[in-house]
Amino acid sequence: MNRTVLITGCSSGIGKETALFFQEKGWNVAATMRSPEKEKSLGKLENVKTFKLDIFDNDSIHAAVQGSLSYFGNVDVLVNSAGSGFMGPFEAASKGKVAQQFGTNVFGNFNVPREVIPHFKENNNGTIINISSVITSADFPCYSLDATTKHAMEGFSCSLSYELRKNNIKVKVVLPTGAHGQSHGASKGFADFDESPGYLDYMKKVRTKSDDVVEKTGSRSFMVAKVIFKAATADKLKARSPAKNSPKQLLFMRKIFR
Repeated sequence: MNRTVLITGCSSGIGKETALFFQEKGWNVAATMRSPEKEKSLGKLENVKTFKLDIFDNDSIHAAVQGSLSYFGNVDVLVNSAGSGFMGPFEAASKGKVAQQFGTNVFGNFNVPREVIPHFKENNNGTIINISSVITSADFPCYSLDATTKHAMEGFSCSLSYELRKNNIKVKVVLPTGAHGQSHGASKGFADFDESPGYLDYMKKVRTKSDDVVEKTGSRSFMVAKVIFKAATADKLKARSPAKNSPKQLLFMRKIFR
């Protein structure tokens, strides 16, 4: 019997690449997204079923999880990849933008594991994989909101891994550079310079250097998908899995903004 993975945020970026990678490896894939009717390719693949899931809507989460269980008979792994990014000085971020960032990257990503954990406990088995970022180990200007939410997901994952270990449930966190992941794709947000014009020249400088970081250290989505698959299939309890980041790369990423 094929194993089944449920993945959030499959409309693009890391989520979609992860769905494709698991499918190629012979897994059943419950590919979830807010608007599955717009997805034209994933649903046509063998052993892939798309489901509507909004991480802010508990009813849609429940329906997607139960639909996955009904369709595939089981869920073995949850990949929590839905998220958004924000680049800009903290001063230029409105209270609404701060709330949105934490709502999506932290509170929203709490909701899906809450629905899946009882199923994993019933089976006395399962794996939860969350997405953080290497930004938790490297210092970046103008990523204060991103860094805070990624630290939160890393801390959440590592603590939860101890809480659920007695139930044979593994909790792991993958740390991509993020340059080619969701926080630098279609879901990337930028500060409104008009709200804080004093940062305009500085932001131009940071954006230029960020492009350099993308070229030299970026984790492409398909590379992150490989790391996620490895984390999902490894028996080891190791919680953190960096994606394409050596100590030298981290030093470069810190140095380039000095």
